[in-house]
Amino acid sequence: NRQISTGRVLREESYSLVNARLGIENETWGIFFWTKNLFDEGYFITGSNFAGLVDAGYGIVGEPRSYGLEVSFEF
Repeated sequence: NRQISTGRVLREESYSLVNARLGIENETWGIFFWTKNLFDEGYFITGSNFAGLVDAGYGIVGEPRSYGLEVSFEF
């Protein structure tokens, strides 16, 4: 779990996200496996302090790992 340090300035440790897409295709069809946030990194996409409160704030958490299969056909 990641935390935002509060006070006058919100700070978060640096992080990296890994996305991938792997598949095969030809002129009429394609099939791909994809993943976002492969290592399920916890992170905040935004945050804010509550004015006048000490060590209080909120953060909006980024998306967890997701994955799927993409299939396409062209007629």
